[in-house]
Amino acid sequence: MIHVNPETDTVSPPQLVYADAEEPRARAAWVPENRYCYWRRTTLHLASLDGKEEAVPIDLSAVERYDVSLDGKWACVQGRNAAGQRAFSAIHLEQKKIETLLLSEDYQLAPGGITDDSREVIVIRGNNPATAEYAALGLDSKKLRKLKAPRNPLPARLTKYWPGLRKAVLVETDTQGKEDRLRVYDFETGEHQTILTAKHPERIQDPVWRVQRLKGDESPQMIYTRVSSDGRKELRLVSLDATIDRTLPSRDWNFDLRRVRNPSVSPDGSVMSLNVSANEIFFASLDGKWQRKVKYSVTVMGAGVWFADNRSLLITMANEPRMEIGLIENYLAASGRGP
Repeated sequence: MIHVNPETDTVSPPQLVYADAEEPRARAAWVPENRYCYWRRTTLHLASLDGKEEAVPIDLSAVERYDVSLDGKWACVQGRNAAGQRAFSAIHLEQKKIETLLLSEDYQLAPGGITDDSREVIVIRGNNPATAEYAALGLDSKKLRKLKAPRNPLPARLTKYWPGLRKAVLVETDTQGKEDRLRVYDFETGEHQTILTAKHPERIQDPVWRVQRLKGDESPQMIYTRVSSDGRKELRLVSLDATIDRTLPSRDWNFDLRRVRNPSVSPDGSVMSLNVSANEIFFASLDGKWQRKVKYSVTVMGAGVWFADNRSLLITMANEPRMEIGLIENYLAASGRGP
């Protein structure tokens, strides 16, 4: 647990829940019902904060990529089997059942590849996102079906892919150079939908961040950067159905928004965490009432993974020569500035 000293406003290091000098790819990946998982060599570990843990061995000699479904029932692994072939295996985590879905050198597992409905995993053929082919592989059926890859008529300044939603988000400027557009592409229908526009001199600027499904909201939401006509930058939260477009309290933050990395919103939509340097995490309430910055002596890797209680966060840390997973619980601002 993080302990805050109200006199000095300093914090203790995260509670260490995992460390391994021999496995540099360990990552906290999944937290349904206050549990989490990580990979260690060719074994999937399911753990809880009370110290209980179970290991699920995988039928692969090497793990290259993996993903775990949002409901915590499935994991999909890309790796090499005993014969050296690239294999895609599905693991039913409740039944501890492992099956090979596909043997293919042509495809790769898409990051965040298991769809939100836990029916399929998205795989990609080709290294260039602009020309790659996308396909959906059934976790139960093992059937491979092709999807409609985005072929945008205008060059996009930024494209982010969210395989779990079978969608992509594109930022583009119209041919007259008068407005920016934030558009959603559907891999199933091949159709584009414009979510919002910004008339110049206002701009929609990089980066567009991850899509999350927040509690109580039917449509997933994502964070993007908008530049106002006076040149000021702000972070905004927009839903993919365009019903929500709200300003986050970023104008009051005392650091350059260009430093922001890996923003992640708590499941109830009340708190956001983001990396502002290699060893600093910034916390802020989305209503603008409090904020605090936490600094560590280790490098923080990637976005934090929230627990369902909306007050606990797992972070992955590089503390040479080992990779660590740490728990942050009492991150709230000291001296009465927190909720």
